[in-house]
Amino acid sequence: MKGRVLLGITAAALVAVMCVGFSGCGRVNAESVRGEKVTEEQWNSALEYFTEDNAVYTFSFIEQETVEAYAKIFGEELSGKATGIVTVKAIKNGATEYLKRDEKCQVDNDCKKILEAMNMEYEEYDRTNETYSSYRDGKYTIYRQDNDGKWGTYIASSSIMPNLTSLVQGTYNEYEYSEDLRGYAPKNRDQYAPYYILKFNSEGRLSAIYSNSKSTKLLDRYEYKASSILNLVVEYQAKNFNLPTVE
Repeated sequence: MKGRVLLGITAAALVAVMCVGFSGCGRVNAESVRGEKVTEEQWNSALEYFTEDNAVYTFSFIEQETVEAYAKIFGEELSGKATGIVTVKAIKNGATEYLKRDEKCQVDNDCKKILEAMNMEYEEYDRTNETYSSYRDGKYTIYRQDNDGKWGTYIASSSIMPNLTSLVQGTYNEYEYSEDLRGYAPKNRDQYAPYYILKFNSEGRLSAIYSNSKSTKLLDRYEYKASSILNLVVEYQAKNFNLPTVE
């Protein structure tokens, strides 16, 4: 069975419903955000807000995964690099929602040779997708484009907004505030496994999520290094937008 590379992005629950590049969101820097300490009541209220039907917020999400591969094969020494970038702009303005996702993956020639020799699957792509939805009477009307660019709709039972709380790895008591990390990190975090730093603003609302993970694998003649950086910032405002016209 073949392995798989890019995008194996750390925020797997989010990537399941979205993926992208730096277009659309601008520069997102969650690492520099200094989070405030919050109570357990504020923590729970901040996370529950994202489940409310009438919530109003916008979040920008950028995650970049980089793979560096080295090998002594085919009678030569090879080194290569693959980069995947995921960017998302998501807007919830009460009953209407908008989600733009772009995804881009580039693999250089030497990296292609190495990954193929390692029996690793990869894919190069550069694509953009936009989705709208409106909520009424317990159901969502989802707006999507077909291959010809025409808008159509279908009815769904769930929102198109990615679930930010899927990145929360435990309860309030399983986190601790870190001055160095400028936010809350899991108490029992593993330095070799990805974990997410949650940051709350002075009003006790979730304002940013940050993660920076690295790993190295040595496989006989191969060395495989991967790193992933997640930047996600939240604003509690949303611009008005029109739903697409269905032909």
